[in-house]
Amino acid sequence: MEQNHVPITEFDMTLIADFFGRLPRQGPGSDDATRLALRHIGSLPDSARIADIGCGTGRQTFTLARSTDAQITAVDILPEFVAKLNEHARQEGIASRVAAVEASMEALPFAPESFDLLWSEGAITHIGFERGMREWSRFLKPGGHIAVSEFTWLTPERPAAVDKYAADNGIAPGTIEENILHMDRAGYLPLAHFVLPASCWKTEYYKPMDDVIETFLDDRGHSPAATLFVERLREEAAFYDRYNDYYGYVFYIGRKR
Repeated sequence: MEQNHVPITEFDMTLIADFFGRLPRQGPGSDDATRLALRHIGSLPDSARIADIGCGTGRQTFTLARSTDAQITAVDILPEFVAKLNEHARQEGIASRVAAVEASMEALPFAPESFDLLWSEGAITHIGFERGMREWSRFLKPGGHIAVSEFTWLTPERPAAVDKYAADNGIAPGTIEENILHMDRAGYLPLAHFVLPASCWKTEYYKPMDDVIETFLDDRGHSPAATLFVERLREEAAFYDRYNDYYGYVFYIGRKR
């Protein structure tokens, strides 16, 4: 693999945590998209429990907290993100019902059938959509819901440059139809899905990067690793701007049978 195509996930984790911890969210999305997905679920039971898997610093976690009365357990593998989310919860006065724990999504520290809603925005990719749907279902009560946003092909065919870019960056998306089939086979009744608008990428995700890049590079002494990291992010943003007709994030909502 050429150096310019080193996937973002292969950079040093402290560098990743440093940069993305400066952003309001760690992937494409928006408060409106979170609330829309929640509306597709409808009312939650009294004393509902939500797990937010791959929570990052918790932008969507706090949108869920403001929109429900649920007890929310957020999970991320990066201790920096967990600490930031818990500090934010203390500052907001909701630490009694919103708490983050450090764990891998491949080894979640949950009891079977302990949640009414499993949530994950832009993170299930790290374990794989099909595997995540299948393995996480054991933590969900019968009749409980799942809502995840996932990188998805929006067309059955794409320019060769798009397929090459995905392969170079270790991405193997499914189509909407394939992912809905994975949900069904994992024991969920698919309820709804919707494509995140381009503003969730350009305005909510890439634009805030422009505001922190120079400070990040200065703090990192413009090291080769930090400089290449920023180049990769700029390349990613430019690529999305050119080819966003062919891929995007899709929210998938289902109910456990």
